[in-house]
Formats: sequence, structure tokens, C-alpha cells
Amino acid sequence: MKCVNDAIRIFLFGGAMVIASGWLLVNVPVVYAKEKAAISESESEDSDEEKSDEDEAASEEEEDQATKLRRRLENHLRNIESAENYNRFEQSVYMLTKLPAEKVVPRLIQGLKKFRDKPEVQVNFIYALGRVGHKAERSIPGLKALLRKDNTDIRCAALMALGRINQGRDNSLEDISRLLGSSNKQVSEAAHRALEVVNTYKSRKILRQYAAYLAQQKKEE
Repeated sequence: MKCVNDAIRIFLFGGAMVIASGWLLVNVPVVYAKEKAAISESESEDSDEEKSDEDEAASEEEEDQATKLRRRLENHLRNIESAENYNRFEQSVYMLTKLPAEKVVPRLIQGLKKFRDKPEVQVNFIYALGRVGHKAERSIPGLKALLRKDNTDIRCAALMALGRINQGRDNSLEDISRLLGSSNKQVSEAAHRALEVVNTYKSRKILRQYAAYLAQQKKEE
């Protein structure tokens, strides 16, 4: 009888173990999966927060850079406008050539218009545009218009600016070469120098032809 009872207890215990094992096989993976999902979700939230912080920091840095650029641009433009100190003026012109042209050129063009009644200031902005070079090509129409002004300094500055902006290009040869024969000696000389700066086959040919014309004129005298 005792053996029977022992057998029953072993059977019941074994059954309980099987049931427990079954529960573990079914539920442990589920619990593990839930815990893993919770951890993953938590890590994802942390990652999103970190990314958000990084994006915010990058945005602030970008805004800070834009502010610094704007401040530097304004300072250099003021130096060009006043031109009280020649070294400072030249330094500011040089620095403008190092800043993004898409920011600099429109402001220099604005200066041409703003100081149209102050040729002594306008000439500074013309000079700066010439120093910017090819990247200031959008200013060419405005500079060509200045060639028709009566002010000698403005015309000479515009000629030199056109020469520098079109260096290696034939875009403005007609407008420049037309003033080679100007009765204003300063304007004529500025046109000559501008063509030398352009330095293309066509510009050199124009200079040779003009030199031949002058030589012929001298003979006839």
C-alpha cells in the first residue's frame, strides 16, 4: 500500500513538473519578449531624445554662424562706405572676397543704388565688386550703365570693375573698347587697362588695332 501511495505521489509530482515546464515554455518567451520590447522602446525614446538634442544644437550652431556672418558683412560694408582708413578699407574689401558671394554681391549692388548721389562713396562699392571678380557678374548691367555717367572717377572705376569681373571672358568688350577713344584721357586709359585685365585673344587684338590706329593718327599729324 505504501508503494502505491509513493507511486501516486511520484506521478502527481511528475505531472506537476510537466505542467510547470509547459507553463514556462509558453510564458517565459512571452515575458522575455515583452521585456525586450519595453527595453527597445525605452532605448528608442532615448535615441529620439538624443537626436532631437543634436538637431537642436545643430540648428543653434547654424543660426549662430549665420549671425556671425551677417555681423561680419555689416562691419565690412561700413568700412567700405566710410573708407576713413585706407588699410582698413582694403582689408574689408579683401575679406568680402572670402565671404559667400551670394551674400556679398547683392549688398554691394544695393550700395551702388543707395549712394548714387554720393560718387565718392559709390566708387568704393564699384571697386569692391571688381575685386569679387567673376562671382559678381550679376552686377555687370549696373556697371555698364555707370559708364554713361559724367563723373570721371565713376566711369574709370566701372571700367576697371568690368575688366576684373570679365577677366578671361569677352562679355563686355564692346562696352569697354568703345571708351578707348574717349576725349577724356583718364577714361581712355582706364578702358585700355581694363582690356589688359580681360586678357583674352579678342581684347589683345582690340588693343593692337587701337595702337595701330594711334600710330597712323600720329603719322598724319
